[in-house]
Amino acid sequence: MSGGSNAAENFKHVGGAKDTDGKPVREIYLPNKDVSVGQYGRKGSSNPDITYHYKPTETDLHLNTGKMRKDGKTGIASERRSLANMVKNAGRPLASLLPKSRPGMDVEDLDQAAKEVLREQLTKLLGPPAK
Repeated sequence: MSGGSNAAENFKHVGGAKDTDGKPVREIYLPNKDVSVGQYGRKGSSNPDITYHYKPTETDLHLNTGKMRKDGKTGIASERRSLANMVKNAGRPLASLLPKSRPGMDVEDLDQAAKEVLREQLTKLLGPPAK
């Protein structure tokens, strides 16, 4: 991917999960894009589980964790609806669903599935890997 050797320095964790000290970080709020300005309410809004900001393009990458179908790549129906809503509210397709750990799940399989999703999203953001 383009971005040079310091590409990781260009990303800042801005929402959800925990910081490097283990303290919870408040999730980013994405208001419902279908609600007119001046109207209130949270119905249809989104709160991504994790958000990173990419400084060079001032772009946010939003991630949710969710239950997956047996293929391990496709979210169950409610997760797919939530993801579609998050993409709409974010105003761009840089949003993805990461598999959620479940009892008995192999940690290596979970790690590999998450890496595949992140690789796809980072390629959208940064371009294909340099050869």
